[in-house]
Amino acid sequence: MIRFTRALCAPMFVAAALIALPVTAFAAADIAKLTGDATAGNAEAQFELGNAYLKGDGVTADPTQAAKWYLMAAEQGFTQAQVQMAMKYAHGNGVPVDHVEADKWIVLASRTDKHNQALQIMLENHFTSEEINHGHLAADQWQAQHNAAPKPAA
Repeated sequence: MIRFTRALCAPMFVAAALIALPVTAFAAADIAKLTGDATAGNAEAQFELGNAYLKGDGVTADPTQAAKWYLMAAEQGFTQAQVQMAMKYAHGNGVPVDHVEADKWIVLASRTDKHNQALQIMLENHFTSEEINHGHLAADQWQAQHNAAPKPAA
C-alpha cells in the first residue's frame, strides 16, 4: 500500500487550487483599475488582484500581497478566495501555516459550493482531529457573525 505524505500531496493540493485560476494578462492600467476596485471593496476585484500577485501577472509576484487580497475577498464570502486562503494557510504561502484557519476557510467554501468537498477531505486528511474540530467551530462562528451582519443596500 502506498502511503501519501505531506511532501507528496502538497503538489496535488496546489495543482487543485490553481486549476480554478483564470489565465489572464494584466497591463499596468488594468492593475491600477483592479487595485482601485479592490480597495473600494469589490470582492471579485480583490480576488483577481490576489491572482495577479500569486502569478506575478502585471505585478511582481508576492505571496503575502496575494494573501492580503484573497483574505479581503474571502471575508466577504467570495468562495474562490476562501479556497485560496485554505491552501495558503495549509502550506504557509504568504501567511504562517495554520491548519485551523485552513480548515475554517475550506469548510466555508464547501458549504457554499459542494464541489470543494473533495478538496476539504484531502486537506483534512493532513490535519489533526483537534485542528478539524477547531476549524469547524471557527467556520460556524464566522458564518454566524456574517449571516447576522446587515447586508449593504444594493
